[in-house]
Formats: sequence, structure tokens, C-alpha cells
Amino acid sequence: KRGCSSGSVEGNVGNLKADMYDDFADYLTEVVKYYHETLNITFDYLEPFNEPFSTWWKALGGQEGCYFGQADQEKMIRELYTTMQAKNMLDYCSITAMDANSLDETFNGVTNYKREGDILPKIQKINGHSYFGSGNSRTNLAKFSHENDIILWQSESGPLSTSGSSEELIVLMGQRIIRDMKEMKCPAWVDWQLAAGN
Repeated sequence: KRGCSSGSVEGNVGNLKADMYDDFADYLTEVVKYYHETLNITFDYLEPFNEPFSTWWKALGGQEGCYFGQADQEKMIRELYTTMQAKNMLDYCSITAMDANSLDETFNGVTNYKREGDILPKIQKINGHSYFGSGNSRTNLAKFSHENDIILWQSESGPLSTSGSSEELIVLMGQRIIRDMKEMKCPAWVDWQLAAGN
């Protein structure tokens, strides 16, 4: 909407034009399809969002991003699923969502996906970031994942918004990894700083 890939001016308003969801789904699927068919590289999952509830995705910011409220996420997932189905991609690639910045946002978001009725069956994996989360957010997600037979990953974390010596940060991250693995029961744990090459 603003002609800027880092978000809207307001930050809490979606930046993708209402009539461009199908175009965005086409773009995402064409990239995955190209890798699969031309380069013989298959992506197991396709993720249309990153931290979609976050309000720091603002125009002229330093990183590409876009706010997607709950209804907009659901609209995007429906559009993406329809596009993947039409291109016969669902036998080798599935949708994952939503990579929210906190585990509470992740739990609230997927709970609403389930409430909608048609969204949760369209995704094969839940992604959540464990930078933040209330005391029971990890166990809530583990229970939700188990009850709905869906994979759960801790897909991004790191020592952001923390201070201390290198040793203190190493201990903090070690504790977080153990807690995430123990309480979320996630088969994958991703450190964003290492994955991003920082």
C-alpha cells in the first residue's frame, strides 16, 4: 500500500493491498516451484509471514516486513493453499505459520486458526519465536500441537533485549534452549543470529 517493503507508515496496518493476496501467493509459490523443478531443491514448508502481529514493520525501516492481523493471516493462508493446490505443489511442500515474535502470540494465533475451522487443516507445522512468552505458553503450545496432531518448531530466538557478559548470555541461551525443548517438545530449535550469519 505504501510502496515500501519494510511496512506501512503506521506499523499496525497491513501493507499488502487487499487485491494482491493472490499475486503474493503466486510469487511465493513460483519461487518454491522454480527451486523444485529447475534446481532440484525441494522446500518442505512455505511460510508467508514473519512476526505478523508485530508493529515495528514501518515504512523506511531497516528490514523488510509486513503486519498481518489475524483475519489477514487467515485470508493469506487460504489464498496460498488454493494457489499451491492449483499448481500441484501440496505433495512436496506444505504451509507453515506464523512465526510470531512471542509464544503467547503464537498460541493465540493458532487457537484462532482452529476456531475458524478451515485454517488449521491447511497448515502442517506451527512456528513460534521464543524471545518472549508467559509462564505456560510453551506447555500450552505443546498441548495444542499434540491434540491437533501438528508439528511445532521453535523457529527463532536469540539473546535480544538482554544484557550481560558473553558468559551470562551463553548461560541464558542454554537455559532457554533446554526450557523450550523440555516444555514445547519441539523437534527443531533455531537460533536466529547463527542462522542469519551474524
